[in-house]
Formats: sequence, structure tokens, C-alpha cells
Amino acid sequence: MMLQADHSTWISEKGHFCNFKCKPKYKGDTYIGKGVAFKQRSCKSPMSVIVKVFGHTHGGTKTWGHYKAVGHLARQFAEPFNSYLGTTNAGPKVEFLTPEMAIMNTQSDFQMFARFFWNFKKIFSEDEAVVIERRLKGDFITYVHTTGHATHEMSALPAAFCHFSYQESGVQFVICNLQGVHDKEKFVFTNPVIHSISETFGESDKGAKGIATFFENHVCTYLCQDFIKPGHIAKEFTALDEDRPPRYSILFPDRRIV
Repeated sequence: MMLQADHSTWISEKGHFCNFKCKPKYKGDTYIGKGVAFKQRSCKSPMSVIVKVFGHTHGGTKTWGHYKAVGHLARQFAEPFNSYLGTTNAGPKVEFLTPEMAIMNTQSDFQMFARFFWNFKKIFSEDEAVVIERRLKGDFITYVHTTGHATHEMSALPAAFCHFSYQESGVQFVICNLQGVHDKEKFVFTNPVIHSISETFGESDKGAKGIATFFENHVCTYLCQDFIKPGHIAKEFTALDEDRPPRYSILFPDRRIV
């Protein structure tokens, strides 16, 4: 009988099954392992992925609910923001990864040895829910923190997206913690956080206080300086109204649109 070196999952909600390393790439509240995903009944080459597992608790399908909900909202807001950028010469667009959930199938036969040699306490179980995401290539950078701090020379556009989410949500929340990679055409982000008035987006959601802290540290650029800010009275409008924000040419008629 052959020993199994990697962990494996059942078919995910998007039709992938995955094998991933028993040595985690990252250890924290969430363990992240490198893996490959195969499409069910497909001849396509396997896709390089990462697999996320809760580090200190057994993950069920409901446990990942907030993570998936925040990602879904971020992708919804990325589309109109990219349309807005189309009226500017800002350059890159924004994209958020789509996580897919799967259930563990089998554990690595080397799990006990891996836990000893690499000193981590997680015990994987075969009915545990995990999240599979496309593995990003390039330098992984946090462009905008949950506190609103922008710490990279390329942070202006991601920070404008955060501010855009506040306006387009009807000042109900701000999407932040924008981390990922950048190439010439787009930023690709994973694991965003939402601070909301309703405080319904998990432990990372710091509510109205989180929104206030974000804007205490946020620095507007020409991309977002006319967006609504806390303390301003927002007139009623439909979320994701295509007429907001104003077109770049209206905000800045002296700037030439390329």
C-alpha cells in the first residue's frame, strides 16, 4: 500500500478537486498550503492554487460564510469601479479572487511527522471545509490596511477603491485590507475585510469605529477626493448607481483624458 504524501479534497463547488502539501506555507489564524487543482472530467492542465484552512478551529461550510460574502461583495463593487477608471488615465483595474469551498477527503499519511518537524498544532480532519483560491504570482503586498493606512507607492488606486465602496454602499460599509499582487494591467486582491454599520461581516468587521478609523488614516487623491466622506450628508441614491461617481472629465475638465 502506497503512502499518501499530500492532503486531498472532494470535488469543490466549482468542480475542482485538489491535492495540497501537508507543510503549510503560512501559519496564523488561517493555515495556507500550496497545491494543485484539477477540473473534474477535463483534460486541462492542473491549476496552481493555495488552500486555506482555519488554524485553531474545525472549519465548517458556515464558518467560511463571512469570508465568501465579503469576497462576493468586493467583486460586485470592482466592476463599477473599473468602469469609473475607464473614464480616467489611471491605468490598472482591480480584481478579487473567487474562493471556492471544498471538503477534505483524505489526510496525508505524514501529517503527524509534519506537525512535529514544522511545529504547528493544526490537526486536519477529513470532514473539514477548506477554501481553494488561484495562487497569485509576483510580490504579495498589502496596499491598504484595515486601518486605512496606505503603505506602498502604488496604493493610491486601491485606496480609491476603498473610498468608492463607502460611497456606493450608501455609506454603509468600506471594503479594505487590500492585499495581493500587481502587474501592468490590474491589481488582483484576496482576503478583503469589510467594516460595516451593521457589523455583520465577521470578527474583522469593526463596525462604525472601523469606518471612522479608516477615514482618519485615508488620504484622498484626485481619484476619490470628491467622493462622500463620513460626516457629510449623503443624498439618497441607489447602490452602484451608474451615475456615481461623476465622470473624470466633469470632475477635472483641465486634465486630458488619454
